[in-house]
Amino acid sequence: MSEPVGAILGNVESVRPGKRELWPIMLALFLMYFPTYLNLLENVWVKPEGSHGPIVFVMVLWLYYKKIHEKSPKDSKPNYVVGAIFLLLGFLLYLPGRMFGIYVFDVGSQIPILFGIYLIVFGNQTLKKMFWPTLFFAFVVPLPSFLIDPLTSELKETVSYLVDAILYSFGYPISRNGVVLQLGGYQLLIADACSGLNSMFALSGLGIIYIAMSSINNRIHVLLLLLSILPVAFAANIIRVLVLAMVTYHFGDGAGMVVHDAAAIIEFFSALFFIFLVDRFLAKMLP
Repeated sequence: MSEPVGAILGNVESVRPGKRELWPIMLALFLMYFPTYLNLLENVWVKPEGSHGPIVFVMVLWLYYKKIHEKSPKDSKPNYVVGAIFLLLGFLLYLPGRMFGIYVFDVGSQIPILFGIYLIVFGNQTLKKMFWPTLFFAFVVPLPSFLIDPLTSELKETVSYLVDAILYSFGYPISRNGVVLQLGGYQLLIADACSGLNSMFALSGLGIIYIAMSSINNRIHVLLLLLSILPVAFAANIIRVLVLAMVTYHFGDGAGMVVHDAAAIIEFFSALFFIFLVDRFLAKMLP
């Protein structure tokens, strides 16, 4: 899955070497990160809490594609020293990450390694051009459990409380016991995937990528849109659970399981829709 990144590197207009000279770099990137993304696909992205990963990954590649078609500035001389430092840092992350299955190191090592390649092969201007698209690979990195676990219980409580309050206000026969919702004859557990921490992180990346791909020149507009990302991501999680609860109540467990499997898509489009609404509102309100 890392092959498109290598192909993109070969198409940057400011590249000094010919494409033939870039093939060893592209092959090395592919061999290094294909097992990484295969592991993510088999062990992380198949789980509900990690199902946003492929969507964010495709969005990052899309941003790469858009960025390489922009006019490239005249490049400076390659920066071998700083580039070598970035490469060394990347490999120091990659090796233990690959050996011990530490995703935050394994996946995250792409960023300094790509920075190093830009500097050594292409130069400073290419690094400036591709800085943000490369940095967005951070949103593909699965959050480590020591960050997730302390916040998960609080988020689950908040989600269950709000879903209970919303459905009760619309007359649904619902009661709550901690993170367990009793809706008619159905019992719904607000699991870790529904707490929203992983998905909020991924959806935050989606929001930032949306801003990066838009042509917003007003700094206040950009700042307010950035500040809206976390509330929008949380609201998308609430919609996810509300839809799941109502479909289960009206159509049964079978339909609820179908919605559960499609939860990431529901969240993705809900968040994108809300971000778009906030963007349009700010565009009308701000000069």
